[in-house]
Amino acid sequence: MTRTALIPGAGQMNQLIYLDYNATTPVAPEVLEATLPFLRVHFGNPSSARPFGRISA
Repeated sequence: MTRTALIPGAGQMNQLIYLDYNATTPVAPEVLEATLPFLRVHFGNPSSARPFGRISA
């Protein structure tokens, strides 16, 4: 279940806070940089015996 909360902010603006970290979480910049090659180049299924799978494992 996704939940959001409106928190009173400065003036008339409210700040929306996302509370469903089971679905997704922010990614640290260093984690993103380490992961990008596997999303762009080494995208094979690591469980596969085929070349793309062996390379990505």
